[in-house]
Amino acid sequence: MRPPGRPKKTSLSLRDLIGQALNEPTISDKGKSLLKDASKLLEGLQHGKTTALDLRLARDGSGQFEAVIEQASELGFSDRQVIRLKDAIGILAQIKLKDGRGLEDLLWTDSDDIGNPDRPGDVTVPDFPRIDVSVFGGFLEAELKTPSVGLELDAIANGALAGLRKQLPELLPREPIAVGALGAALPLAPKILEPLMQLAAVGKSGGKPNQDDPKPKPIIWDDGTSELVVFVGEVTTKTGKDVLSVTIPVATDAGRTEMIVPFAMGNPERVAGLVAAAPDRPVGDALIADIWGETLIAFAYQMVLEVADSIAGASGRDVSNKRLVAQGLSLQDGALVVQSQARFRIRGGSK
Repeated sequence: MRPPGRPKKTSLSLRDLIGQALNEPTISDKGKSLLKDASKLLEGLQHGKTTALDLRLARDGSGQFEAVIEQASELGFSDRQVIRLKDAIGILAQIKLKDGRGLEDLLWTDSDDIGNPDRPGDVTVPDFPRIDVSVFGGFLEAELKTPSVGLELDAIANGALAGLRKQLPELLPREPIAVGALGAALPLAPKILEPLMQLAAVGKSGGKPNQDDPKPKPIIWDDGTSELVVFVGEVTTKTGKDVLSVTIPVATDAGRTEMIVPFAMGNPERVAGLVAAAPDRPVGDALIADIWGETLIAFAYQMVLEVADSIAGASGRDVSNKRLVAQGLSLQDGALVVQSQARFRIRGGSK
């Protein structure tokens, strides 16, 4: 039970905490540099052997960071992964705000705020009809085929959601979403998810696709001793009951091959937020997996998150006129469903 007078903590993942803290004006430039270091350490940790790791801060306001480490150990993370997690937690724990408070103090709600609609509190259940996956896919597909739109992920998402809102306004938020409240659930069928993932891959690699060059040139990763050619415009996806597989075509001096990264995702019966799990290494060439495994896994999940963020952001705004964010991912009837949500408000942050 929370001690009297202690602020109530909201439930945010470490990824959420770092993302919001990077926009926090009361954290120094040095602190933000440390946040980025911690983020790099955490990149591969959501892809452990377990299929359900919820990296969330304890809601009682005590021992949040320590609880995350215990949770990872209990769920079978390797010693190496736990060490990386401890290193990241150690960095987060030393960051102080300019007024002397710790990073964890960004996550709060004052007990006097109960009843205030702007306070960050428990997530409320949205009251939106279910969006038909084929209907939503039709709007996205139309945008992909419209030359004037260009082939940037955000432009595709914005155009598709604008069309959906115009023709079926009851499916999306008509008014700004309250702090912490859920928005619409947005289903992405496999045939439409794949081109969106390709756009995300090109964007993450610094490219800018266009109608004249629908299959962008591959990029080259170089770690100083080895090189890997990555065909970012040819990424493919496949969905199963609980697994989203991302196939990344690559090439070395030995020839071209494919590396497959399977992600165990949440579903309606097993809600997992933005957490997904993957094997310790991709499926495919053993030598490539040894050298580039962690990078390929991180790259694949960055694509997933990029698509989710773009789709959720285009679906509505919160009361501060900020784009909604992705709150959770799940696989339902073969589709990847992106649950949108209004951001939580953090103390001292911009409103």
